[in-house]
Amino acid sequence: MTWENTQLEKRMHDRLLSGEEISKSEGEELYSSYITARRKVCEEILPEIKAIEKNLTDHGPAHIKNVLNNMHSLLEKDYERISDIELYVLCLLALFHDVGNIHGRKGHYDKKVIFQIYDYVRGGDPKYDVERNIVATIASTHSGKASDGSHDTIKQLTDTKTGFFGKGIDSRKLAAILRLADELAEGPQRTSNFMFLHHKYSSASMPFHRYAASKNVYIDRGNGRIALTYIIKLNHKDRDPDFLAQDLSDTRELLEYIYKRIIKLNQERLYNKFYCNILGAFSVLSVSIDFVIDGLPVDLGLKELIINDLQIPGEGHKQITEFDRAYEIGKIMKTLTQKKQRNVRNKKSV
Repeated sequence: MTWENTQLEKRMHDRLLSGEEISKSEGEELYSSYITARRKVCEEILPEIKAIEKNLTDHGPAHIKNVLNNMHSLLEKDYERISDIELYVLCLLALFHDVGNIHGRKGHYDKKVIFQIYDYVRGGDPKYDVERNIVATIASTHSGKASDGSHDTIKQLTDTKTGFFGKGIDSRKLAAILRLADELAEGPQRTSNFMFLHHKYSSASMPFHRYAASKNVYIDRGNGRIALTYIIKLNHKDRDPDFLAQDLSDTRELLEYIYKRIIKLNQERLYNKFYCNILGAFSVLSVSIDFVIDGLPVDLGLKELIINDLQIPGEGHKQITEFDRAYEIGKIMKTLTQKKQRNVRNKKSV
């Protein structure tokens, strides 16, 4: 397997070998053990997830790289607020957070499942016991529910620093970085265009793949924002009115799902920066939704949607249409239907 180190891994390597927090020999040993674990996870675990969960969006090496790159973008100007050992743990978290999918999607974040796979990867060597417990415990909070039934999983982690190599690990901080980086790891890279176009995914999973195919993420650290761009493509096929109706129906379903995910992502942005001050730099979520009909862009007059941290006392969390009424799905679908029908008429007249 060919793997070019990500920026986060390069930083981790340089910091471990700097000799500032731990000895250079210890740093070399940790880095070497990371490379060994990465090779085993990427060659023996992650490829099998695709074989077992064929309809999932990608959870292979490309997804791990995406999460690592997102972590780098989130930290970009604040690496000094992460210790050398924490950087090492952060890389391991990216590597191991989804390994539980090899046993199926349900409960893939279970600590016991991650624990067992970690043991396999590390060959059951007891010198990795502390490391395994730290990584499995933190990784288990990236999804699912807390013991009290809420979705506040990070609160279950100790709010005091956990010891590792004589240094303190801020578990909540690392969990928040992992969770947001993973939430942002969506895009066309996580689906197969061929499989999607030829309907090789199950009907139940198609909306998730269409969502992934439409989404583009830009972590704009300099301007304190996370920018989302959705490109929704509609096509006319053989002037078939049934296809036209189905395409529009699929688009309505996609828009409804996009709106839900925007709200969820904004909640994750607010939630994770509560547990990690570094993420406090991201005060804005911006959203653009663009439409393409038969390969050509269509302007529906939708302005960029800006969601910031302003919360007015007494008001609940806003829905997408409360930020901008132009985003009402009924209005969008009416305009899209008119434009699609106009395209059909124009083609008939040619």
